Amino acid sequence: EAAEEFTFGGKTEIGGDNITPDISLLPFDRNVFGNSVEIKYEADDLDDARGNGVYGLGENPVSLYYFEGDSASGRILIVENLPAKGSYVWNTENIPSGNTYRVLAMVKDKILSVDTYASDFFHIDHSTPVFDLKLEPPATKGEDVKVFFEASEELVKLPEIIVVQKSYEPVRVV
Repeated sequence: EAAEEFTFGGKTEIGGDNITPDISLLPFDRNVFGNSVEIKYEADDLDDARGNGVYGLGENPVSLYYFEGDSASGRILIVENLPAKGSYVWNTENIPSGNTYRVLAMVKDKILSVDTYASDFFHIDHSTPVFDLKLEPPATKGEDVKVFFEASEELVKLPEIIVVQKSYEPVRVV
């Protein structure tokens, strides 16, 4: 199909009075430290606004892909047949960790004119953070203890610390 031959960020236009559709990705978290990321997108076609429905967008015209590096030729489908505007939560659990990933959004109108939009590079990291803990003093008999920690990854929130002492119930320290 001729409309599939494109470079990302470009338009493929087919036919006379048709206006090529537009698509964009809204900003999303470029550091994925888990198993999912929400991708928000918007597509439109001026043919719909002008009442030229023969050329406008169909019911579910959007597809999302991902690829590594600068070439979209090896793109892999994430999901297809999405509505013109919305969001999709992409499960990245089976995507290897890396920092050169990009999302490609594609919209096709009813006669297969295409627009694409590629995100900036983003990072997927499935590794578990490692913590370096230091106590001052390392042992005490009733004095206050300061807890210092350094994480190998940027954290969304502070880790929970639970202190367990022999013959006592565990105590959660904020």
